[in-house]
Amino acid sequence: MTKKYCFHTPNFPQTGYIAVTFVKTPEDNHFLFPMTKVFSDNKTLYHEAIKLKKELQAKKKAEIYTILSIKIKFHKTYPLRKEHWTYVSDDDRYNSYTRGKTYLKMLNDVHQFYQIVVLPYNYNVKKKKWDFTNWIPILITANNDYIDGLMMDSDQSVDESADSMGMYTIDSVRGLDINSGKIVTPQKSATQTESNC
Repeated sequence: MTKKYCFHTPNFPQTGYIAVTFVKTPEDNHFLFPMTKVFSDNKTLYHEAIKLKKELQAKKKAEIYTILSIKIKFHKTYPLRKEHWTYVSDDDRYNSYTRGKTYLKMLNDVHQFYQIVVLPYNYNVKKKKWDFTNWIPILITANNDYIDGLMMDSDQSVDESADSMGMYTIDSVRGLDINSGKIVTPQKSATQTESNC
């Protein structure tokens, strides 16, 4: 039986929130970790970030010391093709490490110049509900060849039934207080420090 691709249209949310956390290891190495979920509100985002913080603390691996909440708004869809799954690439430049570096670059730049690519990760047939992944920021001027190259060189999971991915504009970037979850003004200097690591 021939495998089917790209036959199901995801119902992308009109707005969402994505989290970027700043993490410190016991050796005092600092890095940025963009969480993969797309959240419906800041409250859920904060609770998931704190859950991750506690898990890292329990394992004594790292400490989350800053949480950024990025509000995104749906702009348009971009078509997915069978080749996005079947093409075999020797390039793994869009793995989790480079994803973090791309987010860091965006945060050090003018974020209005970027859009966030949201991928349809999985469709739950019983619940008739899509799960979405916050994937990667790209420049708003990125052309189709660049976007197709991203997809074919990536190891990110995408539901093969999906016929499109979502492109989201960035509405705002806000810091969340690590103890209360309340919105605070993010310190740009913190991001600049990370870029020098």
